[in-house]
Amino acid sequence: MDDGLKDVRWTGRVGEKAFDLLCSRRKITCSKVAEDDYGWDFIVQFPERPSAVLMHDEREAGPCALVQIKTTAGAIRNWSITLQNALHLIRSPLPAFIVVYVLEQEGSETVYGIHLWKREIGRVLLAAREADRDGITRLNHSSITFPFGEENRRPDVLAWIRSEIEAVGSDYTEQKTQLRNTIGYGPLRDTMHLSGPHVTEDRLMDLQLGLLDGIDVENITITSKRFGIEASKPRLTYQGVRLSMTPSGCDGKLRLRTQDGESLIVPAKIYHARSPLSKRYKVRVTAGCFDLLCDPKGRIAIDAVLPRDRITSLADIDLFAFLRTAAADDLVSLALIEASGTIDLGFIKTNVSERDRASWIQTRHNLAALQAIAAYEGVAPVEMSIASMSSVIGPLVMLDALSCARALRLDYVPTETTGRKFDQHLGYGSAVLDGRVIGLVASRPVVSDDYNGKRREVYLGPARFLSAVHGGDAHDLRERYFDTLERLSVEQHILATGDMMHFLEGTGGSLIVDEPRDRDARDSDGTSLITDGGRA
Repeated sequence: MDDGLKDVRWTGRVGEKAFDLLCSRRKITCSKVAEDDYGWDFIVQFPERPSAVLMHDEREAGPCALVQIKTTAGAIRNWSITLQNALHLIRSPLPAFIVVYVLEQEGSETVYGIHLWKREIGRVLLAAREADRDGITRLNHSSITFPFGEENRRPDVLAWIRSEIEAVGSDYTEQKTQLRNTIGYGPLRDTMHLSGPHVTEDRLMDLQLGLLDGIDVENITITSKRFGIEASKPRLTYQGVRLSMTPSGCDGKLRLRTQDGESLIVPAKIYHARSPLSKRYKVRVTAGCFDLLCDPKGRIAIDAVLPRDRITSLADIDLFAFLRTAAADDLVSLALIEASGTIDLGFIKTNVSERDRASWIQTRHNLAALQAIAAYEGVAPVEMSIASMSSVIGPLVMLDALSCARALRLDYVPTETTGRKFDQHLGYGSAVLDGRVIGLVASRPVVSDDYNGKRREVYLGPARFLSAVHGGDAHDLRERYFDTLERLSVEQHILATGDMMHFLEGTGGSLIVDEPRDRDARDSDGTSLITDGGRA
């Protein structure tokens, strides 16, 4: 080796000139910086790739890169640069490389290179955070060392640089920015320090669960935390503020099941809160009017309140009604269904009188009718309150009778016993809820039409929807009913709404929902319905 190369100035020039010459031979633009203030010696511009398919206006420019050249006359194991220059290189939107020329005794050189990418960016950011922790402010006096082994040997350094850039993709700058902004941070980027008489462990957990609107705080400092190291100075500082939080729960399902096997599964939100001071935690599950809270000791508190005048979804009212339909001595089991599995939450017991229970059972039937009509029309069910449903209970019971899949039995004493048997029933009805008309025209097949002594019993099968309105005109629905009645009456004997009313009111008859087990039993467990409307 030439003794002149033992001078560091000459050694450095050899590596830079060798790289510059290599770029010229490859017809790659290589511009040397006049003042090396930001850690790079050359900016390299590669030519665009030739293409037989893309037009000139569609082609991408060749990639650019920042290159720092180091040269040594001895064996290389590690190479150090100032922490300040390393930060400059990873902050630049351009790809950054460190290339080392090792000058051999016989006059040849071996080239090594590293791409400042994921691992190297992380090492630089960690070193910078450690310097902040240690109170180091002059980063040009601190260094960071990169190892160079045989795996970093680059026989064709320019081809390697280009392949590294193109392997990342055309969004190189975006990816580099994302790495620089996220590496070293956990799920939470900052640490918040709170102080004040209202700041307690339980209140902070309740705030996370959405149980409190806010907490009055005397002092708040927000400090970033990276690689587990808290910054030496807070990012933000506030005094005398109210801290509010909007919790973001995960999706799940709540399953309620009575002892007789009836189940209801509703969408639920699951909220988790952990104490910042200990390992204590709380879990909250909400599903409409249902609110469940599990405290750190495993105790569960449940609240299910739905004011009569609160406008809410039909599903929410149905959940509330389901809880009110359990028998007095019945236990309702609760289970939480998550992606990871099903969690048993135990049992609840309600205290509802038998009279109220029957009323809520009918409410669930009415809700099912409204949901079925909305589904038939392909619209979202209208929101309403329990009070608004109660104000039109008669029309809603009629809609239930028209739409439900439960069998019906018409039981009456006919004025004559030679009447023609009915082929099917046709009826219509509507209810006005908060100014919206919801109605239905439906038919039911007659599955049996026989006499039981002097009484005539007509059994009707499940309902079939023929027409419906959901926010339309009640008069239009009535016209559809009569048009359908006229069409069907040509070939069939129709039991129409008016006929049924005549039998029920004029002959002491009753309409029973669900066929009784004993046909001779006059006092059935079914529900007697009083309908309105008539046949012209």
